[in-house]
Amino acid sequence: MKFVVALALAASTLLTACGTVRMPARAPQSAPYAAPAIVTLTATGYGAVNTALCQGECDRISPAQRKLLAMRAARLDAYRAMAEQVYGVRVEGGSTVGSLALKDD
Repeated sequence: MKFVVALALAASTLLTACGTVRMPARAPQSAPYAAPAIVTLTATGYGAVNTALCQGECDRISPAQRKLLAMRAARLDAYRAMAEQVYGVRVEGGSTVGSLALKDD
């Protein structure tokens, strides 16, 4: 009888030692999702047609073309101001627009 009890005790000890302990599974911790902030950039550009230093080119350019050239120069100035806002770098320079095309930058 002692042998049977000892054998049962040894068997139960060996069988329970091989059992695994079940831990409840936890969901992985992740950082809370933060929606990206919407940033609106605005820039204003100014452009003017310089008629004092036109070097003979003013005779071939109509007033409507001068207005378009001034608008294009203003757009370039606004793009430059926008680049300063986005990249944080101060940009200084000048642009010359002639015949609806950028001449010097």
